[in-house]
Amino acid sequence: MTTTQAKELFLRALAGNNYSERTIKAYSDDLTQFLSWLQSCRTDWDIPTRFTRIDLVEFMNHQAALKTTGVTRNRKLSSLRKFFSFLKENDIIAGNPAETVKGPRKEEHEPVVLQKTEYQSLLYAASGNSRDYAIIQVFLQAGLRVSELANLTLSDLDLVNKTLLVRQGKGKKDRTIPLEQQSLAALKSYLGEREAYPDATLSKSICKKPVSRNGPVFTRCATRLEHIKWTKA
Repeated sequence: MTTTQAKELFLRALAGNNYSERTIKAYSDDLTQFLSWLQSCRTDWDIPTRFTRIDLVEFMNHQAALKTTGVTRNRKLSSLRKFFSFLKENDIIAGNPAETVKGPRKEEHEPVVLQKTEYQSLLYAASGNSRDYAIIQVFLQAGLRVSELANLTLSDLDLVNKTLLVRQGKGKKDRTIPLEQQSLAALKSYLGEREAYPDATLSKSICKKPVSRNGPVFTRCATRLEHIKWTKA
């Protein structure tokens, strides 16, 4: 059996095991890229029993030279491991040459933070709407993820003790976060207005539906920050 035939057999096996079309395409693209590179280096690339560990190592080095990210290289290596494992399980090759190849470390990036002027401009742009202003204050001051912010309920807020409870956050763990004065004031202002307008007129412009007084503090659609436009008249 040729390497090309083995690849097609592998992809058919993935389909037979109910892998999604998207996943199968990802495997196919990774294998095609590897085999195309190997074809440029060796004449016996289409003989699967000729593969060695060094072939995989050199391919990873080639990807690194192309400035491919560590995450992408690890995915490609995972695809190759699965492919060669399949060949070994079906007695097409004697061993898996990718089994002991180590993947690259993930690159570490400096966190992106707002400059003071950007922070102030964002708050100023949201100041005309108590909900948007509270969203920004809590989002920035408490360091929440968008999904965590969207899932906050009234029972998660303790305005007396100045804390909020994040349920099933990072690592599927609950955590309590102290509220600083600015976030606390913004929340009180927004909740006061929401209480005064139980028909949820504050969020109709974005959500076009009422907000339950016992439901989330902010509706999920209101906390899709990339869709909220803060402009001043």
